[in-house]
Amino acid sequence: MKTQVGESTSSAPPSNVWRAKRSYGGLIGVSTTAGLLVLGVACILAAVRQPPGPAALCVFLLAAFTVGGGAGFGAAALSYFRLGYEFRPGRLLIHWAGGGETVLLADIDGIYGGQRVGPLGKVRGVNWPGYYVGSVRSRTLGAVRAYCTDKRVDALSVIVTSARTIVLSPDDPSGFRRELIRRIEQKTEAGTAAEAENLAAPAGSSGILVIGLATGSLVLLASCMLSLWSNYPGVLESISLTGLGADTTSARSLRSDLAWLPILGAAILGLNLLFSALCARRERAATVVLLASGALAEAVLLVATLRAVG
Repeated sequence: MKTQVGESTSSAPPSNVWRAKRSYGGLIGVSTTAGLLVLGVACILAAVRQPPGPAALCVFLLAAFTVGGGAGFGAAALSYFRLGYEFRPGRLLIHWAGGGETVLLADIDGIYGGQRVGPLGKVRGVNWPGYYVGSVRSRTLGAVRAYCTDKRVDALSVIVTSARTIVLSPDDPSGFRRELIRRIEQKTEAGTAAEAENLAAPAGSSGILVIGLATGSLVLLASCMLSLWSNYPGVLESISLTGLGADTTSARSLRSDLAWLPILGAAILGLNLLFSALCARRERAATVVLLASGALAEAVLLVATLRAVG
């Protein structure tokens, strides 16, 4: 195993849990989440006051987009506060809300400071100022996985194995590296391969996208219900057939049939959530496709409702 020149293995007290370095990433995440959710609620209230039509539909869709985005961004913001690194017998766990990763100490080939990886470029995954989780390319090490709150070289610690390279930003970078070296040199009990698979590679942005799509679908369903509820008293006049010689019972039956639209939407959403939960661990892409198709179905039902009550 290689270590960076100058690292000492004796001065750091033992510690099992190491927090990621604090940054403005948490404040940015919480503020953005709150702003999107407030904007989404304002759009819903504005759309309810609009007469049924294209304008109301656009505002409802904007509400679904902003509230769904706010929910997804909120999940990412929570993962910022959970980001940390924990030592277990024979392994290092990297925690965050979108998944995690396990590194067996026996598999580590090298431990370096941030100078080894150099300045990090754009992270593909969860990425905003003060929070970077995902994949990134380094000029010296190629593709690496980042779990960082700070991209400055002096804040980084690099772990190299035969299979992957991981970049971390613990609160005390040099102390973290000393503790990691100490545990490896003590030859603590190694974890098994099965344990390493318990926390696999991170889900990246797919988990955040799933939360956003599910929340957006709920907003579209709620918009369908609100549109029907707010315009239901006037629906009888707008679709009445009495002027064409039909009795009023025909009009009443047509109005009552509209109540099935949100029920149908709820059934579609429920089935999509059920099948998505069943597919979540085996195939994340299928989960995203299912929820995206469900959101599209909810949008179609909202269009049908607005046309019926307009």
